[in-house]
Amino acid sequence: MELFKYPALAVWLTVALAALVFLRFKAEKAKCALAESVLGKKTFMALSLQKGWARKRTRDILMLAALFFASVAASGPQWGMELAQVTDLNGNLVIAVDTSLSMSAKDLKPTRLENAKLMLGALAEKFPDFRVGVVAFAGRAYVQCPLTTDLDAIKHFISLLSPGMLPSQGTNLSDAIATSGRMLERYSGQKVMVLITDGEDHSKNLDQAIKDAAASGLRVFTIGIGKPEGELIAETDAAGGTLGYKKDASGKTVVTKLDERTLLRIASQTGGAYLRYSDPDAAGEEMRSAVSRLSLAKTKGFGRANFRNRYQWPLALALLALLLELLFMENPGASVPAIPLNRRIRSWFSPKTYGNFRVWGDDFTNYFGADKARGSNAAAVEKETPP
Repeated sequence: MELFKYPALAVWLTVALAALVFLRFKAEKAKCALAESVLGKKTFMALSLQKGWARKRTRDILMLAALFFASVAASGPQWGMELAQVTDLNGNLVIAVDTSLSMSAKDLKPTRLENAKLMLGALAEKFPDFRVGVVAFAGRAYVQCPLTTDLDAIKHFISLLSPGMLPSQGTNLSDAIATSGRMLERYSGQKVMVLITDGEDHSKNLDQAIKDAAASGLRVFTIGIGKPEGELIAETDAAGGTLGYKKDASGKTVVTKLDERTLLRIASQTGGAYLRYSDPDAAGEEMRSAVSRLSLAKTKGFGRANFRNRYQWPLALALLALLLELLFMENPGASVPAIPLNRRIRSWFSPKTYGNFRVWGDDFTNYFGADKARGSNAAAVEKETPP
């Protein structure tokens, strides 16, 4: 479970909010330093104790709190579960994936199985209107995830797949087909299986398994993963270092190759299709298109489990903080010590510069004062002159 529906957005908003707080703190510190240098330390301390300054700090804190809660709401906080209604499902799909040691071959980087896991996730996302189950197989097949519409559960079980995870090694395609058929037999409608493997089969009952699948109406779509040229199977230690390469009973180094002929035969005899793997999204899209061409009967679903979005709580807190910020107006009637203008101006300049400033100011005042006097005299003369 992820705490946020959009974790990447949560990270970016956290970084942006932290940067905003830092810049705000630096700007406030610089403003206070400038005010102290202009007003003097004693006057500045007297001002900082006024109620208006305390209210201003409270408003700043409330605004930052509103931004924080708004960011949390935008990130989609989620906890608890809810069932989203799914009225109709288009079908049932079982994905069988090979987890034998040959899937650790590195002809597809990083390994065949890691590519298969990416493709499994893409397939699960491409079939939101299907029940999807996962079968892991090697020498025998096991149900890894039962049929479900819960995408998060499917992805969780997919993440647990690893080469050699099953006790019985080898590649038993017949048991994988039979196990998938048993999973689907209790459901009505079209039965679809996707078989992801390199195609090397060590079972002896593959022909019979194909006949049984065709008789029960199980459509098998096969995806070949690997390269026909073949690749060695590395034996690694716990840290991932290569210790050597797998050898058979006679001491020869094993080379695993993609067997497309077997996969083509399985698909053609069960009414499915074969696809060679290239990349996860392309394989998922092509498989979705192939399955969509089938005539699938709709079945009823009980619902899809989703995490419940709880954005309402932080959003309400953000709105409350904004409302309080508006109510906490700065006090316009706060008493501020009167500071003569000439004292403030004098503190900004050197004595010589301030003296020149006063001379220029006196000349400016005298000029406009004389002009005003001339205007007053002219108005008086006009008033006394008879019309």
